[in-house]
Amino acid sequence: MLAVFTEKRVPIWPDVPTLAELGYGIVSTSPYGIGAPAGTPPEIVKILHDAFRKGLEDPIHLKALEKFNQPLWYKSSEEYAQWAREQFERERRLIERLDSRRRSERAMSEKRIGIVMHGVTGRMGTNQHLVRSILAIRAQGGVALADGTRLVPDPLLVGRDAGKLQALAREHGIERWTTDLDRALESRDDAVFFDAASTQLRPKVLARAIAARKHVYCEKPVATTLADALALVRAARKARTKHGVVQDKLWLPGLVKLAKLRAEGFFGRILSVRGEFGYWVFEGDSARGQPSAQRPGTAARRRAVASSSTCSATGATSSTTCSGK
Repeated sequence: MLAVFTEKRVPIWPDVPTLAELGYGIVSTSPYGIGAPAGTPPEIVKILHDAFRKGLEDPIHLKALEKFNQPLWYKSSEEYAQWAREQFERERRLIERLDSRRRSERAMSEKRIGIVMHGVTGRMGTNQHLVRSILAIRAQGGVALADGTRLVPDPLLVGRDAGKLQALAREHGIERWTTDLDRALESRDDAVFFDAASTQLRPKVLARAIAARKHVYCEKPVATTLADALALVRAARKARTKHGVVQDKLWLPGLVKLAKLRAEGFFGRILSVRGEFGYWVFEGDSARGQPSAQRPGTAARRRAVASSSTCSATGATSSTTCSGK
């Protein structure tokens, strides 16, 4: 044994020095005491003190302490109160230093990424893109990068209705929101622009974001015409900004299975395809007075007519039916 943490050497190991003797200035024990409610009359405190001290010095108790290698540690009422105050202050300073170091280390290991989120006050924008994506990532401490840094999103909500933006920000603990899109695009603190607002207005809004050198990501469709969509892609490439569009349905289990079967030639020669899609009508949030969650019975069905096969594949929110003659 190299050292003990007690104030004095322990009788059972008389040759083992304390940490304090070795110059570390550390004493760490687990003392226990008896307390009474504040305002207890002094005469009652004295009666309790005398009774417990008698028990403390009882030979049976001293033998038990010796058996478990616990030195006797007596303090009067005044001495124990003073010790408790000093100990509390020492531990408070220690916790503050540890917390300060933890915050400093966390700040060094985190990298903030500002995201302008345009048009997320609607049901899909709020639930799918804000709450279940950006805020969920932030709640779990960000995205871990290869070098150990965690990328933490910091959303800036942008829209036309100040009341809705303020309510949404307050509900989810978001500090930043504005109705000034131009000012949001000018901000150097936000590198990414996301759009889930009007499909008809999307090409112009995205073009402004690209011109402001923002990395852009948006809901589908990118535009209502192929020409507008291609113009946006070319503009983003010219500006050397990263760009993407929400295409989550491509990775639904049913559609993945459908693509695999098609690649394997399972359907033969496909003549035509018809796709149908349905949304959840409401979430079933009883706190908001909503009834049980519902969605159209057809959900997200896709049908393909093939040359000579019949098959079915079902995914999490979609089902596929293929038929042929």
